[in-house]
Amino acid sequence: MQERTHAVSMTRRQEQPALDLFIRRLKSSAPFGVAAYAIGYLLTAGALVLDGVETFGIDAPFWKITGWTFYGAHRVKLEMIRDGHHRFGLILSESGRQGTQLTTTVPTVVYQFLPIALLMVAGFVIYRQSDKEDPSTKLTATLGTTIVAGYLPIGVVGRFVFSHSNTETFMDLTLTTSALPELTGSILVLGIGYPLVFGALGALLGRHRERQQHSTRADDCRAQPRKNDSGSLTRRS
Repeated sequence: MQERTHAVSMTRRQEQPALDLFIRRLKSSAPFGVAAYAIGYLLTAGALVLDGVETFGIDAPFWKITGWTFYGAHRVKLEMIRDGHHRFGLILSESGRQGTQLTTTVPTVVYQFLPIALLMVAGFVIYRQSDKEDPSTKLTATLGTTIVAGYLPIGVVGRFVFSHSNTETFMDLTLTTSALPELTGSILVLGIGYPLVFGALGALLGRHRERQQHSTRADDCRAQPRKNDSGSLTRRS
């Protein structure tokens, strides 16, 4: 019983530094999350310009279609509401045959890779700019996850910003069609899941890269004296 209690207390002490680090770094990491979101949106817009945009079911401004595509790249479904009926679908599809899908010539994987790459870069930068209080794997990953402080709020706000409605009248019948990213996916997948996973991976990549650089420098330092010693022996002879 005492051993079990001791093990639990040890686990809590190990978890506390990670939680403290996460809370402490949230504010300073938030701008990286906002930047990753904004750059991802702009790159998505650029891809759509090269790709050509064609949608079915509802007309919307280009900047809103870009938002739907950006959320779709995170696997967030587009919610369409017509006459009280809700329909959900992924806007990114190779087939582009459904009403909520976007027909593309740019491969879907390109759109899907953009937010992953940007979040990993952000996690990488957060780690490289940190004071690296503890080089452990757990705290390194924790540094990367703090990007959620910026990505989650702007992701939720963007969901409502990209909402769009069209009203059509036929005789005496008026139909309103609305479209916006799904709320649950915007929060859990885009806002939380992506930054936690890929921000952590980016930070771990930064740690791995830094260790490789330190190892290379150490090897160079060890090799340098050998060169000097060889030269001095030559002069003596």
